[in-house]
Amino acid sequence: MSGPFFCQDTASTAGAYACNLTPAIGGYGSGTTYWFRANTTNGGAATVSFNSLGAKAIKKQSNVDLAPGDITAGQWVMLTYDGTNMQMLSQAASAAGGGSAVPAINTAYVKYEDDFTCGFYPGGTPANAMCLLWNTTGTGQVNGAGASVWPHLGVYTIGGSNGSAGNSGALYLMNISNDNTGMGTLNNLAANGPWEMDWIFRLNQTTNTKLLIGLEYAGGGYDDRGVGLRYNTTAGYGDTNFMFEGEYGNGGGAVSSGIAADTNWHHLKLFWVSANKMGMSLDGGSTVTLCTSGCTITNGWSGGGWPFGAAVYCGSGTVAAQTTVDLDYFGFIATVGSR
Repeated sequence: MSGPFFCQDTASTAGAYACNLTPAIGGYGSGTTYWFRANTTNGGAATVSFNSLGAKAIKKQSNVDLAPGDITAGQWVMLTYDGTNMQMLSQAASAAGGGSAVPAINTAYVKYEDDFTCGFYPGGTPANAMCLLWNTTGTGQVNGAGASVWPHLGVYTIGGSNGSAGNSGALYLMNISNDNTGMGTLNNLAANGPWEMDWIFRLNQTTNTKLLIGLEYAGGGYDDRGVGLRYNTTAGYGDTNFMFEGEYGNGGGAVSSGIAADTNWHHLKLFWVSANKMGMSLDGGSTVTLCTSGCTITNGWSGGGWPFGAAVYCGSGTVAAQTTVDLDYFGFIATVGSR
């Protein structure tokens, strides 16, 4: 086991640390500990290069990128090379504190999430027992944590009223004005980023089902103007797999996720790739990118500033039977500047 090496960083670019160890090293040794004194405060993910041997990513908590301010100017930083990255063993400056000091708040990001375990909305009906400001159509109910199975505690069931063919239910994230048509909460997602959205859901049946989950275009029904996940067994679709789609008009372009529709829990991820391009993946599988040109899905989806909003839609086909989808979790995170 080698002893620690240390040096003074002289780099002027924030987060791109570099200095020369004495005696010089000829390569990075796995398990070797290094120290350096930072010349700048990092603004996010950071790297370090010793003796011009190449920049290595600095990680905290084994494999997590640094947050802004984790390293401050003048701070001594202790690192151990794991064969790929430099793991930071010294305390992150942003986590330092004590006494009555108020912890620092990371203002670079905004995040909101909902696991549907909150109390009832003042209206007092089960359909309103949600944490974020949602609007519902059709039928729906919150299954309390006590009635749910770990780890899916707090489940919101969305579906149409039983007894007639084509019945449907929907859940829309509303804006601050309680308006589910403008969807101002997630304005202009196509152009601005980075952002990420996550849904955990399951179908309660695989027949006579119309499921759409993801983002809807403001002012249009999600079933004809949206991007997200689709499973639709009705005429003209006939899906057997969960489908990634970008629709503008019924029957828009779609690509199979490669995962057959079933009644298991699934994790849908939507995220910003670049201006007017969105990516989607299901259960950690391959990413499909939606964009204005040259993408996998090309049928009619064009961005350039559309305001989008979170939505889930579930309905039946030609059979007069209720179809439902269970929503366990919704999460959204974005940079403050992009919103």
